[in-house]
Amino acid sequence: MGAVEDARYDGVDLRPWGKFDHTRVYSLLFHLIDVGAVTAVLWDRLLTPSQRKVISAGLDIPQEGVVTLLGA
Repeated sequence: MGAVEDARYDGVDLRPWGKFDHTRVYSLLFHLIDVGAVTAVLWDRLLTPSQRKVISAGLDIPQEGVVTLLGA
């Protein structure tokens, strides 16, 4: 029996999803929006200026562009 036919969960939702807990599916779009928001908060509040500088240098882009690149 494949996942689609699995009667215990009425089949598995085959739409793109970001999280799945065997009872609910969380849309990939909303998951990516959440990840982007968390990335922005981490960049702004957790990283020191020197850490931001190292990351942006490693990516070879200006610091202002890193959060955008990472999805926030």
